[in-house]
Amino acid sequence: MREEEITEKRYDLDSEVIELKKEEEKAISELQRIVDTFNKILTYKKKNRETIEKRINESTQNRFDTFEKLKKITSNMETYEKNIKNIEESLKEIGDKERWLKEKYKEVLEGKSFHLLSDQERERNEIFSDIFYHKTDKNLQTSLNQSEREVLEKRRNDFMDGLNRLFNRLDSELSDIEKEKNRLKKIDTEIRQKMEKGEMQRALLQKNYSLFTEDTKRKKEEIDASIRGEEILIEEYKKILSRITSAIEISHEVDSMLFSLLSKVDEGHEGPKDLEERKKIDIIKEEDFLKWPSSEETLLGDLLSSKGEFLPNEKEDELIMNDRKSSPYNE
Repeated sequence: MREEEITEKRYDLDSEVIELKKEEEKAISELQRIVDTFNKILTYKKKNRETIEKRINESTQNRFDTFEKLKKITSNMETYEKNIKNIEESLKEIGDKERWLKEKYKEVLEGKSFHLLSDQERERNEIFSDIFYHKTDKNLQTSLNQSEREVLEKRRNDFMDGLNRLFNRLDSELSDIEKEKNRLKKIDTEIRQKMEKGEMQRALLQKNYSLFTEDTKRKKEEIDASIRGEEILIEEYKKILSRITSAIEISHEVDSMLFSLLSKVDEGHEGPKDLEERKKIDIIKEEDFLKWPSSEETLLGDLLSSKGEFLPNEKEDELIMNDRKSSPYNE
């Protein structure tokens, strides 16, 4: 093989290596870009998923807390309603008693209801049981042999004392009833104010409960979508890495060659076998040169000895080329 062909071959190999280096840099750069992009996006998706999960937990906890508050305030509202109902019943009972006492008060004032002073009426009405005269008055009349006038005067005085005690008791009962009514009405007002405030709180809590429920539902849908997207990215990343792994597989023959050459590269010099082969090649070339004259020299020597002059350049080149073709070392 001519030196020009060897040089040309070497130039082609070097060019291919340079182009391979460019393609290598391009491929590595593109691969690195893809890897970095996938890693960044997957890291972002993971953080986003964790953030959504945290918010779901917060919304779920808020929803639970709101539900517990709703249960408590609903229970309070039921208690308020029962208390108001009890107060209404108590006020009705007190009102009935107050009306009865006022009616009796008027009857006594008008002289229509002196029967309240009788023993039978006292027995039916406990509030008047300790007001009137005692049953010993008649016995006292007999024992003392008092005159009829004295007896009547005594009974009048007893009647007036009993009547006065009756009015005092009626006034006291009516006054106590009025105080109790005012107390119950005040409690009723306070309870109704609490109920009104409780209704507002319950309405707000119900609204918040609905908001937290919707927020939790929306965030669950959001995290489901995020997870689906993340799964798609991971699956695609797996396929890309699988294709890359398959693409960089090399044949067993080339792998063995690379491994063999790599050991030499790691040693940093040629092995003994390579040196020995190089010496053999050099010796053969030297022996060929010393042992056999070149075809060109033989041909030129013959021509010069026979004619004593140089051949024209074109003829000389033709003879040299023919001789080269016939040489066994050009095969």
